[in-house]
Amino acid sequence: MEPLIDADYEKRGYRGVLAEYDGKDWRIIERHQFTDVTGPGGILLNWNNRSAPGFMHGDDEPYGSVQRVEMFNRFPAFAHITDNVGIMNRAATQDVRSPVWPIVSRVLHTSSAPSPRDAQVVSLLDDWVGRDAPRLDADADTFYDEPGPVIMDAVWRPITDAVMSSVFGALLGDLFAADLADPAWNTSGVPWTTLYYKENYPRLQQVKKRYDPRNTFHHRLAIELPD
Repeated sequence: MEPLIDADYEKRGYRGVLAEYDGKDWRIIERHQFTDVTGPGGILLNWNNRSAPGFMHGDDEPYGSVQRVEMFNRFPAFAHITDNVGIMNRAATQDVRSPVWPIVSRVLHTSSAPSPRDAQVVSLLDDWVGRDAPRLDADADTFYDEPGPVIMDAVWRPITDAVMSSVFGALLGDLFAADLADPAWNTSGVPWTTLYYKENYPRLQQVKKRYDPRNTFHHRLAIELPD
């Protein structure tokens, strides 16, 4: 695919229009996320073959409000391959929720902390996020090298509950239904498959095996193929 500047589009103020060529004719694609065809800041990025924010992607590639490719940043003016690898390593180990924390922190700093311990927690997270929120276990002792990741894991769900409960109300539980598959949140001792489907799950698995043997349709709480 090559960029195409169409005269009519140029008159209307559009530049860097993308088009498809079928061997005979060009077909202009109606998408103008960026007027620079190389991407924001002149750099075209993706992460694990996923589109960078703002670029079109397939309907089977949903995104949340934060994408890891957003952390693939801070390139020098003239980047070398070693710069790229170092930045990639930092982005791969950064907590993907960290871009949200500065907003939370600003809100918290509008009033005094309820206790010295709470103030210390906020201070630790501020420092950790300011250093790109690394989730590292460099000495492989099965513990994070600093408290930031553990604190973020503990406070994230209560923060999201507090922020979204006024909007979603009783539906908030449905929003986090996927947590039922996580033993850290589903402490009932009952598998999520039983909570969802009761005694029907084995029968549904056979239906899945018959009509979707390649597991084409899947998500975190989808019917799984039988063993």
